[in-house]
Amino acid sequence: MYQPETDPVEGAETDPVEGDAVVVIEAGSHVNVRAAEAIGRAAAGHVRRAASGIALDLAGTVTLDRAGAEVLAEAFQELAGAGVGVAVFGPSPEVEQAVHVAGISRRATVCDTRAEALALLGAH
Repeated sequence: MYQPETDPVEGAETDPVEGDAVVVIEAGSHVNVRAAEAIGRAAAGHVRRAASGIALDLAGTVTLDRAGAEVLAEAFQELAGAGVGVAVFGPSPEVEQAVHVAGISRRATVCDTRAEALALLGAH
């Protein structure tokens, strides 16, 4: 059975992706502008290597500041515009509020679980 890759943000730019893969990126506990920019770079790198979908794991995220959320929204806008499926999953109520306020939920589907996000993005 296919298992999507999970990459920490720091290693995502160098890990290979086979074509048509869904990649899970772990956001980390605190997402600010710097972390959001790293997530955006990691996602773009995976797409350049033929990833068909990006799932952002927010389950361990304690804080998502406004500026970081806006950077993520812009990155997800670019991915969606390129035809890449994007989902976020596992946010706490506080993080989910930041996701909606920044407009991330207009660019990526918000899912409760990893399994839901992966099914949405077509991972088998």
